[in-house]
This record gives sequence, structure tokens and C-alpha cells, in this order.
Amino acid sequence: MIPVETDLHSAVLDLITILKNGPEELVLNYSDEVYPLDLDFVYEPDQRISDQKTVLEKTDAIPKKVVSRNLNYLCTDCPGKMYPVRQYARAGKKDILVLYFNGSVDGKAKPDRSDRYIFGSPEEDGLFSRMCEASGFVLSDFHFQEFPACHFASTGNLDTAWKSRTDNCIKYVKKTVQEKNIKYIIFTGVCAQMYFGKEMALQKFKTMEFFDPEIDGLNVSAMVLRSPAALLGMEKKRKNAKGSDHEEILAEEKQIKTTILNALKRISDEIN
Repeated sequence: MIPVETDLHSAVLDLITILKNGPEELVLNYSDEVYPLDLDFVYEPDQRISDQKTVLEKTDAIPKKVVSRNLNYLCTDCPGKMYPVRQYARAGKKDILVLYFNGSVDGKAKPDRSDRYIFGSPEEDGLFSRMCEASGFVLSDFHFQEFPACHFASTGNLDTAWKSRTDNCIKYVKKTVQEKNIKYIIFTGVCAQMYFGKEMALQKFKTMEFFDPEIDGLNVSAMVLRSPAALLGMEKKRKNAKGSDHEEILAEEKQIKTTILNALKRISDEIN
């Protein structure tokens, strides 16, 4: 093996000779090699690279799906907002919009299961579905929208903060009404009490008549119904009652359910 020092010393001597004698001392090619200036440098791209470029061009030509969050994710109108409802709106087939609220208003936090159920549980959805079928509808006929469309830290049961929240959120109801050509709005349960006030909501429920909700820019008819959760609560209370209490609760439950079915049938008769 030639020592590195000897090899380096030889290279330095060669360099000195070249610098003294000029470029002609450089060996550009050996006898069996092509002279460098006679070489043609022609670029021929690798076919694999060309194929990859074609794939990329075709991919870029495909319209990319625009992923946008629901409006309630972006909204910052209400102080005290904890997080938005996952799926706050569902489209239906007929011009009827059902408004409801599954969030907590009494400090007992409820899980957000809006990606699986409409009213928050299979029991509530099942009850409302049976009521729909008994009145000439199916569940998919209705548009559904949670109102308000976010979850909040509880600030007292149906106090002024909740009224402010529904007032802020009504613009999203108006948007749905205008886009889906809604003619009837059904306010259910607690969202009706938030928006109209508890006394007026209860009065509207007792009469079960259509009324003008007086929402600026909208020409719709509205109605207030008990929520499926309230009806299930009555069923549970009746099952746990005995004697005369059981009979009294059963009579009230039948009367309320019959009134709701008749109200839904009136809507069905008007649109069919």
C-alpha cells in the first residue's frame, strides 16, 4: 500500500509540472476513449419520472373537494360557548323544520351524540319516529336543526343568557328556512321556552295552533310541541306510579300524545 504522504507528494509534483508547462500537459483522454469535446450531452429523462409526472398532472386536474366546517363551528357570537354541536342540522324531504335542543341547561352535562342520534338517544328518536308514522309522516320527511347550535356552560335554567343565545342563533334558522323553502317550523321543548319565554311557550303548547313566530324576513307558520325527552319522562313517571296517581298520569300522557298527533296530522293534511 502506497503511503498517503507519498501519493500526496506525487500529486503536488504533477501539479507543479502542469502549471509550469501549460494545459497541453493535461491528459484529456486515453487512446481508447472519446475526446471530451466530441461527446454529445443529450438529456433523456427516466421513463419512471415521466410516468410520475403524468399521474400528478391527472391528479391536479381532478377538482378537489372543499372541506368546510359547519357554521356553528366558526360562530363566536355567544359568550360562554364551550363547543359546537357536532351535527346541528339534518336535511329532510318536506318543507317542515323541527327545532330542538339537547344540550345541558341545568348544570348536568350531557354527552354530544348528535353524530348518531337526532334527539340525543335511540329512545327519543324512536318515539318521535313512531309519532311521525302515526300522523302520516316518516322521520326523513323533516328537516332537523339544533337551536341553539352550541353547548354552553350552564348559567341558570332558561335565564336571560339562553334567550340571548337563541336570538343570536336565529340567523342560522333563517338561513335554513330560506335555503330549504321551509313553510312550517316546529319548536320543541326547551328551545321553545328559551326563544319565546317559558309562559308563552307553555301557552302555545296548550293551544297547539299555528302562529306567526314573527321572525324578521320570514313568512312561516310555527307550532310548539313537547320534546320526545319530556314524553319519555312522562312514560317513566307513569310506570313508577301506582293506584290513582298512575291513572291520572296515564290520562294526561294520552291527552298530550293525542294532541301532538292531531297537530302533526294537520300539518300533513295541509302539505299533502
